[in-house]
Amino acid sequence: MVVFVELLFVPEFLRRQKLGTQLMNAAGQLARERKCVGVWLETYGFQAPAFYKTLGYEVFGQLPDHARGSGRFFLRKMLAASV
Repeated sequence: MVVFVELLFVPEFLRRQKLGTQLMNAAGQLARERKCVGVWLETYGFQAPAFYKTLGYEVFGQLPDHARGSGRFFLRKMLAASV
């Protein structure tokens, strides 16, 4: 089982304050509490794939030119197994 982040939006005036990072860390914590194996999400090239990569997410799938002129990315962050 994974936690799927369906929508994350931080308004422009709140950006650069680590709010997005805090929200994604909360998603990871929720996944751990529910004993999930990871967190998945999808985003577009014109959105924030680089942001998610800085948080340790990796691309596991891509649809090039999906939204014409951009790509659609599927990212995941696998969580360490609890012992």
